[in-house]
Amino acid sequence: MQNLLTIDWGTLGTLSLPILILLGAGLVVLVLSAFTSGRIASRLIFVLSLVSVAAALLLSWQLWLSGSTLSVGMLLFDRMAFSFDMIVLLAGLLTLLISKDYLQQENIREGEYYSLLLFATSGIMIIDHGLKASLDVEAGGEMAEKLS
Repeated sequence: MQNLLTIDWGTLGTLSLPILILLGAGLVVLVLSAFTSGRIASRLIFVLSLVSVAAALLLSWQLWLSGSTLSVGMLLFDRMAFSFDMIVLLAGLLTLLISKDYLQQENIREGEYYSLLLFATSGIMIIDHGLKASLDVEAGGEMAEKLS
């Protein structure tokens, strides 16, 4: 187990920024939906959700291009994990775009839906980074050598 003092927190913060963007946007969307209502608030929440997922997608693309790698405990940040992040973020972006009309048609409160979508997407991304690390350990890859 790594000592908290030996973790490169700056690199970890940079590599986990797409996840943090989604978590922060999910909190903002949830608070906005609780205290605002109306057509303008609904559009603001939708645009904020859309922009946050697009920003996380672009940042994941940049991190994939940079080729940075970091292993912290059972989380592994590498190109493979960022490629899975981009697939998940594209699915989230498409879900946002497809569900907008349905939510209005069925009179469903959009804030809770969008915040849940942002939280679920960030959770899948966290699982993706942990899953990649556990698969690498089982296969005896470079991560397994670092842990032993």
